[in-house]
Amino acid sequence: MRGENEGSWQLGNVGTAAANFTDATFGDSPAAFHVTSAVFNFCDGHAEPHKWLNSGTIAYANDINTAGKDNGADGMQALANGGNDLDRQWLGSHYPGPQNP
Repeated sequence: MRGENEGSWQLGNVGTAAANFTDATFGDSPAAFHVTSAVFNFCDGHAEPHKWLNSGTIAYANDINTAGKDNGADGMQALANGGNDLDRQWLGSHYPGPQNP
């Protein structure tokens, strides 16, 4: 058991449909199981897997040793929020809220 984000997880900015959710940012680290993927459960009862595509997301999600990594202590969060935005775009488009009814 990793002991990380038990019971909660969030984006720092959920993004906007107008920007096709490319403006979404990580607020804290997502999970990574089997190194490159995570499964998300939704309120309607379905679950959906997502394979991380950005190497920055993969490194950020797999870093279990750096205290304060979600506060930018080691640059991992900035790395995950930069570069290829496909992971953040997928997350933003699936994140519940008024931006994604």
